[in-house]
Amino acid sequence: HNLCPYWYNGFISFQITSPGWFFFTLPIYLLTDNILLSTFISLILLYIFGFIFIYILGKNQKWSLLMIVSFFLFFFANAISIGNFIRLGRIVSLFGFVIFLGITALIFKYKNQKIDIKFMVFLVTLYTLSLISHPQEAVLSSFLILCLFLHKNNKDRIKIILGVLMSFLLSSFWLIPFILS
Repeated sequence: HNLCPYWYNGFISFQITSPGWFFFTLPIYLLTDNILLSTFISLILLYIFGFIFIYILGKNQKWSLLMIVSFFLFFFANAISIGNFIRLGRIVSLFGFVIFLGITALIFKYKNQKIDIKFMVFLVTLYTLSLISHPQEAVLSSFLILCLFLHKNNKDRIKIILGVLMSFLLSSFWLIPFILS
């Protein structure tokens, strides 16, 4: 909650900067006590989680392993991704993108299945992380959840609404000051 006077005529960092990646990396930092090592381990973990989410998405869509690996490389090994995420250090954006991939895999897995408690746990967890990670990916995730909402019956729609409301409640500690400022 300190003032950063160097950018945009000064701003309070916690109210503007999305804290999702910082919360993700904090346990790694507490173990290593080294900022650079924590960032590097976090970057590697994000690529691993990205592959896991693409793998789950690919298996649900009955893709071959070659298609899954190609899809992963298409998104994470192109010049724009490498330039943004690695060279420029936009790991906060990478975190939001990986969480978006997780929500995408979840939506495609449950689009033709009945919504159960496992879906609710993953929806609340991933959507809460999306809301506090990066605004652009949170908007895209919201559209994906809206598409699932429109596809389901009324009983499942109530569950989706409850999951989204729970996510907003859990992320309100940061989301409300962000919106108000």
